[in-house]
Amino acid sequence: MPIYVRTLSFSASLKFKPEKDDPKVNAALDELQRQGAKIVDIKVSLGGYFFGGVLATYLISYEAPAPIPSAA
Repeated sequence: MPIYVRTLSFSASLKFKPEKDDPKVNAALDELQRQGAKIVDIKVSLGGYFFGGVLATYLISYEAPAPIPSAA
């Protein structure tokens, strides 16, 4: 089965805020799984941007017959 990706990005402070980010990531995982996707991997990275903020990006790899569009 083909593998696709879903990305989620959030502005963050210098550390993760699970109470803020986890519900968004869990909602994306739930949406994918309800539509028949099998989650293969999740990676996260932090990067800075010009005005001194931090961006947290989650990359969700999943197997599915076709790409699943985001509901958001």
